[in-house]
Amino acid sequence: INQVTYGRPDETIGQCRAIMAKLGIKCLPILTEGRVEGILTQRDMSDFYFDAKDKGGKQNYLRDVSERVGLSSDTSMAEPPIFVRQHLALKHAPLYLNVGVAEYPHPFKAAEGIGSSRRNFGPRDLAMDPDLSEDAHFVKEVELLDESGENLQKLLYMGVADGVGSWREYGVDPRDFSHKLMGGCQD
Repeated sequence: INQVTYGRPDETIGQCRAIMAKLGIKCLPILTEGRVEGILTQRDMSDFYFDAKDKGGKQNYLRDVSERVGLSSDTSMAEPPIFVRQHLALKHAPLYLNVGVAEYPHPFKAAEGIGSSRRNFGPRDLAMDPDLSEDAHFVKEVELLDESGENLQKLLYMGVADGVGSWREYGVDPRDFSHKLMGGCQD
């Protein structure tokens, strides 16, 4: 709860919208002197510029929504997006990769924290222990049945998670999320 982002009653809708967009949040509590006065949502934002007659009522629903529900049998699809075409092409042309991984922590990182400079780090050797790295990754080869359900095919899965060092300011070890996320994906 001490990490909740909030707005203030004197802030404009535009300021609140900017905060929500920058943080990727859908709701913003509005606080006055430690008391929640309300919650601003994305729906509130979308409704802000419309008056009641523009938003509501059966007449507007019939005009704006009812004619758009469902597709007729003669509706055709547009050309599939490029990522779908690429996926379909892979069935005919496999992708070959050489995968290499190197993971190093910040050079001034130690188990008890991080120095901002060589002076703050002290007279130790530079950090090389990958367990101290805030970033994490996995590479795993698995065998799964192909589309026919009869033959095993080898698939390679990879993932990378960037640990966010600034979480340290809030007493959170930045390694926790990235390492657990990649461990869960690998399993």
